[in-house]
Amino acid sequence: MKKTISILLLVFSAFYAYPQSPSWRITASVAHFEHDYNWSIAGNADGGPPNILSELVWTKMRGPKFNIGISRRLFGRLELGANFSLHHIKKGSVTDTDYLQNNRQDPFFNLEGMANKGSLYDYSLQLKYGFPIGSSLNLKPYLGIAYSDRKLYILDLPDHESDPPLNSSYKNTWKGGIAGAEINCQLKRFLFGLNIEAGYYRYLAKAQWNLNEMFRQPLSFKQTANGYSLSAGLSTSYKLSKSISISIGLEKKYGATWKGIDEAYLNQGGSLKTRFNGAEFNALAAKTGIELTF
Repeated sequence: MKKTISILLLVFSAFYAYPQSPSWRITASVAHFEHDYNWSIAGNADGGPPNILSELVWTKMRGPKFNIGISRRLFGRLELGANFSLHHIKKGSVTDTDYLQNNRQDPFFNLEGMANKGSLYDYSLQLKYGFPIGSSLNLKPYLGIAYSDRKLYILDLPDHESDPPLNSSYKNTWKGGIAGAEINCQLKRFLFGLNIEAGYYRYLAKAQWNLNEMFRQPLSFKQTANGYSLSAGLSTSYKLSKSISISIGLEKKYGATWKGIDEAYLNQGGSLKTRFNGAEFNALAAKTGIELTF
């Protein structure tokens, strides 16, 4: 994360090396954000049996999401942009289930908990190039890098408090490249936009299961895999003045990993590897914001 921030600062400080008149766009928005998340592992490195030994499912994690975007035209139609967003999880639930047989048969452990704590940080840097299409349409494909840092929790239900309290955490990062396109249509003071994006990532997750005596603390196990994401967004903005616009929008994002490796660190020493079946998330955001251009 520190490396990503350093890159963003270095790139934007380099903007001033260009002699042309500046052309900046700064956007700020707040969204109602909701997402689900799940992952599972198999019984051994070959994939079982069982093919699903343990499965974690977080559902309806909700809370505010804040986003800031900055972009500047470098020269001609070439543009450099950066985005940062922060999501605070305020509500949510989670289940942890273990199975003896394939295909989620014969469960022998089930835990229900709260997930009303956690965070999600997203960073991205894009290089864009605009193609005007007629007098009102503009196509802007882009390439970039992206980094996502998500921390989820498993907490006691209010009427089932443990002693000591259940406070397990699952931190996962998605680091990789993105490709996408923006399509904008200008109709007088209104601007209608469509954004589509795909990403390819290296996935790394680290967990602390604080009440499981079998696992080492603070790092109980880690998971590695490759993954991808697909997203689409619709927006409408209205120009209040030459440099100020207000907007509303809707965004949908899906991400998943392929199979990988889960390595558990045992309290008695050593580690145990099994197949990581993969992780998956679904996210939806409804946002409103303001845009400044100068």
